[in-house]
Amino acid sequence: MTPARAFFLLWALALVAALTLRPLIPPDETRYLQVAHEMWETGEFLVPHIQGEPYSHKPPFMFWIWHAGWWFSEPNVFWPRSAQCLAAALSLCLLWRVARRLKPDAQEFATTAVVLWAGTATFQLYSSLMLFDVWMSTGVFAAWWGLLMALPPDATTRARPCRGWILFAGGAGSALLFKGPAALVTLLPPLVFMRWWLPSERRQRGTWWRALLAIAAGIGCVLAWALPAAAAGGEEYSNAILWGQSAGRVLGDAVPHARPFWWFLALLPAFMAPWTLWPGLWRRHDLAQLGTQTSWRFGLVTFVAPLVIFSAISGKQPHYLMPALPGCALMLASCCSGTTAPRAWLAGFFLLGAAVAAAAPWIPVGPLDSSPTAAIIAACFLAALAGVTWLRRRVAPRIGILEAAVYAPLLLASLHVATAPSFAANYNLEPAGRYFKEAELAGRPAAIYGATYHGQVHFLADIHAPFANPESEESLREWLRSHPTGVVGIVLQTGRFSPLEAQAPRIVPYGARRLALFDAPILLARIDAAPR
Repeated sequence: MTPARAFFLLWALALVAALTLRPLIPPDETRYLQVAHEMWETGEFLVPHIQGEPYSHKPPFMFWIWHAGWWFSEPNVFWPRSAQCLAAALSLCLLWRVARRLKPDAQEFATTAVVLWAGTATFQLYSSLMLFDVWMSTGVFAAWWGLLMALPPDATTRARPCRGWILFAGGAGSALLFKGPAALVTLLPPLVFMRWWLPSERRQRGTWWRALLAIAAGIGCVLAWALPAAAAGGEEYSNAILWGQSAGRVLGDAVPHARPFWWFLALLPAFMAPWTLWPGLWRRHDLAQLGTQTSWRFGLVTFVAPLVIFSAISGKQPHYLMPALPGCALMLASCCSGTTAPRAWLAGFFLLGAAVAAAAPWIPVGPLDSSPTAAIIAACFLAALAGVTWLRRRVAPRIGILEAAVYAPLLLASLHVATAPSFAANYNLEPAGRYFKEAELAGRPAAIYGATYHGQVHFLADIHAPFANPESEESLREWLRSHPTGVVGIVLQTGRFSPLEAQAPRIVPYGARRLALFDAPILLARIDAAPR
């Protein structure tokens, strides 16, 4: 079996381990499931809703794909999580097509570029998380492939302009339907900087008007949904999807995760690990020679331009760079393909993983400690791999990129084993779901206070009635007085002491927060008795 095939087989096994051992992570995964479930229950597939209110943060394409799977069964978690893994696999196939177009005469280049990206910590983590960015990547890579099909950078590859621009428009439209205007940040740089990365002899007359027509067709795809949805969702929803969401993230208005300009640059070594430590990357390279390679120029454009733009946006999240980081993988493949490293490098890689696994029970994923047994087992396994690798250094003293990447899924699976008890202890919202489900069956209303409610328990517990979400203590008092039979979940921040915490009948942790569960009469009495 070739190293590339071994890598993808082990990656599939690592995904199974991730989906088996890791619970749903609030608030994102639980929120998206609840939005899709409300669309399914109400039959309102045009305007997404959560808690009965229009949900304007994302377009609905990913939810529609989930609905397509649910149509053959019933709403479940298995299909959305499986579909996420299929989207990750599809994105790798499309990236391989892009790399093949960039260097059709170098068969190993495409495989190296794909394995470099798939072996990063970023892809290994996010390929199994139910987020929009992997889905958007499939559209972005399809658009890149279409562009390179219409304008092949190599004279040995036949141009197919009509098919290429249609593919570009379709990829752009799907990317926009997955993530909205943010997709343009990774779609437009190859067009804007075409004169720099595309050899002059490969440029064609009429390229710009064809490119504008393809972009317009892609934007038309999202407008075909956005305009009817804006008319159906009301003025506030219309303003949010057509302007408010994108402008708010750029300007930092009401963005809870506003971060400085340099934040992405500081995390970049971790994003591309372990290849940021690959010796071949840090050897002396002839930049003039690299600059003549179309693959390196294309990778530079598709990576640096989105990095700068996303860095300028106030509201940043790590997964925003998902569609741009493969450009960095193309650059690495251009300068590191065929390079080797001492086998001791791989042994050190495993030892580092063993240290992380051993420290897993003490990583602050939540307020509860967990048993270190699983972490010790995972750490011992990785340490054993380090020992075997070290002993083989005399037989095969050096190791190539493809062979080194084979071990990345093993590290992913081991770290999931190490962290499984911690995540099970700190992200298991099923006790809270059962509490609210029993209240719903008894006809008791429910409320969440202390944070915006994102549907964390609705889908898990199959709850249908919306929760109230009072924003102030006075509105909470009014709700308690008007709903004497109700139940309330009080969101408490980790590290901040609250007198209610010691008085709560039940505490359910989830991540950096805790959910204190109260019956309404008891909570009202304790709030009234508390000194002001």
